[in-house]
Amino acid sequence: MRTRLLNNLGNPHRGVPEEDDLRPYIVDASGEVTYICYFDTPRRAIHRLSTVNGVTSCHWAYGRWEDRASLTYIPINEPMEVDDGGEV
Repeated sequence: MRTRLLNNLGNPHRGVPEEDDLRPYIVDASGEVTYICYFDTPRRAIHRLSTVNGVTSCHWAYGRWEDRASLTYIPINEPMEVDDGGEV
């Protein structure tokens, strides 16, 4: 099975940070966790901001928006490998 490497926006990973001026599409803020996505696609990059003891950490996952709470998240600046069908 062929795979591809994606950056934290769900775009092909190029090894260098991109300076895109994106605006969030959906933000779900509840309690100590905030989920953010930037596109309206079936599978998409989802950012998760978590605050514990006043410290906020940023992670991301790739999957369906409705599955955001159960996805596997990685640190925000690490690329993620997914198969061509968008599965992690």
